[in-house]
Amino acid sequence: MRWTEKKIVMMVTAVYVTSDRQFDIDCYVKVSETIKQEASMFSYLNSPLRYTVSAMLDTRFDVPIRAFSDMMQIYESMIRSGFNRSQYTYLAAAAIMQDHMENADLMEKVERAVSIHRLMKKEHPFLTSNDDYPLAALLAQREKEMEKLIDQVEYIYRALNQNGYWKGINS
Repeated sequence: MRWTEKKIVMMVTAVYVTSDRQFDIDCYVKVSETIKQEASMFSYLNSPLRYTVSAMLDTRFDVPIRAFSDMMQIYESMIRSGFNRSQYTYLAAAAIMQDHMENADLMEKVERAVSIHRLMKKEHPFLTSNDDYPLAALLAQREKEMEKLIDQVEYIYRALNQNGYWKGINS
């Protein structure tokens, strides 16, 4: 990671600091190298994103390389369900994996995340984009009715705007 942006190194550090997992450089490098070898030539995982994904998998799963394989299956399901290929889709797939669920439950969460993203886009057609995929995936973990989730997000969004935050992509 010698040539990696400082922001990426800080993100990886934050992932380990906020977890209960001890940092094991050998395991981390092995996961990172596996991702690099298995990712296609033009994959976003051939960018520094793989360092963050490696840290997320290493800190959350006992067998992070198997978890990577599972994450890729979820990623492909997300693509088939309507998400675009982007770095945010990988992060959304990792977010879907936060609960150790059966395959059927994971696919249900994927469909729920896609539906939530569509509802978000309906509310803000010009502001909602690929970078909202991880939020949709996190919201899909909640048991609340989707419309109520969107109402709650809208309430928070309006409250932030009324207290000085700008509306827009960089808010």
